[in-house]
Amino acid sequence: MRTFLIILTLLLYSCNYCIAHSNNQNDNIFYQKQLNETGFKILNANNITNRMNFRYKDSPKLKISTSLMKKNIYVYKGAFELVEDENELAALLCREISYINNASNGLLRRTSMSYSPLKYEKKADRRAVDYMVNAGYNPISLIIFLNKRTGEPKWFEQYFISHNGLKRQLYTYEYIYEKYPSFIAQNNYLKNPYYQNFLRNSISERKEIYESTKLKLKIKDETN
Repeated sequence: MRTFLIILTLLLYSCNYCIAHSNNQNDNIFYQKQLNETGFKILNANNITNRMNFRYKDSPKLKISTSLMKKNIYVYKGAFELVEDENELAALLCREISYINNASNGLLRRTSMSYSPLKYEKKADRRAVDYMVNAGYNPISLIIFLNKRTGEPKWFEQYFISHNGLKRQLYTYEYIYEKYPSFIAQNNYLKNPYYQNFLRNSISERKEIYESTKLKLKIKDETN
């Protein structure tokens, strides 16, 4: 009887482990499928001929990384959990696709990117907006994703390493405002709490963007 109970206990433990492991595997398969479908949709819509792969990492790290040699984009579980819809997933991937595409232009370009990270960070964010629009996604979601993920660096880092989160959001907003104003005029994310937070923290800066854009449009009209 005792032997039977021990065997039964081991079987039940084994089954529970299989179910938990199976559920985890199913989650991994689901997330990997989402990455592949969204990623390849972006590549095809933008006629990007650089071969790339998308890899899901079952890790709590809030991390996104790239392998320039293998041209892989790795999205960790911690970062994936910030994503609330396909538009935000596209925002995440477009930024990394833009970075790999730029770095694929030879050793000289890679060297330049390493010495001028701020310049190429801004360029990658703007190109990500183009990629999103071409693939049928709402570029406003890039602002939302940046608001969730990016922090505010120390005072010396913003001059040498990266822009602070708000500046990156503003550069993205300005680019959308100038090139794709319909997304600003008919904004489906107005009630989104992360976008509302961006609006509250950028009132004066957005006013400057509005005024400078009006001036640019006026100059353009006068030259036509």
